[in-house]
Amino acid sequence: MKKFLMIILMTLFTLLSAVAYADNAPDFEKRNAYIFYEVPDQILMCQNKKEDMVKGAKEFEETIAEHYDNRFNIIGIERVKIIREANGKKFNENQKREMIAKANNGVPLILKLELMGNGTATDTYQNLFGAKRSITVQTTKIKYTEYFGLKNENMFLEFTYGTFDYRPNTFAMGGQLWTKNMDARVLTKNCVKWIIRDMNKFNAPNKYTHPDRYENYMNIYTGNLEAMEKANSKVISTASTEN
Repeated sequence: MKKFLMIILMTLFTLLSAVAYADNAPDFEKRNAYIFYEVPDQILMCQNKKEDMVKGAKEFEETIAEHYDNRFNIIGIERVKIIREANGKKFNENQKREMIAKANNGVPLILKLELMGNGTATDTYQNLFGAKRSITVQTTKIKYTEYFGLKNENMFLEFTYGTFDYRPNTFAMGGQLWTKNMDARVLTKNCVKWIIRDMNKFNAPNKYTHPDRYENYMNIYTGNLEAMEKANSKVISTASTEN
């Protein structure tokens, strides 16, 4: 029976929890991971002033390696263009098989980043006398998705964390409001780096009040494919029963 890509959407509330705690990650054995990344050219172009995409890819891959090292032993990083079928809901069977094989018994992980445009954010400061002043800065909207390849099923599970606004910090000094000066290129580069950094920090739900969410978070954070595969088989079985 031909295996379809099973889509599992994870919101920020579900994965990171509405109440997050800055606990240290528990001891766990890091799995090997081969990371494929699917990003627009603009993310590689913004890495350097000359918009050199070859050098930009190297810089971007260094960012991936630096922060995904919190979760995995990185055995390879490679840019890919995912081939999707006409309905857009599943990947090409041969490409899936090739990526899973290339992971060589490690975790096949696809990182997908989408630049969703810009917005604005306003910070308001109040002085000792109660007077308020505001400063507005530009934000960069980024959609963050990970796919994990299940070897025995030849499929990838999708975890979409949502679209996030990233921007430079503001501060008040000497009666004036300031923000770190960034042009469009530097702003985009830094926002991309910051979201990768933050999404790979250990930021689990409270394991005592939300044990199911905590377990789910740990399975994703550590790339526990066995648990993902087991959960996925339950979803398929339930769907088959309902049909």
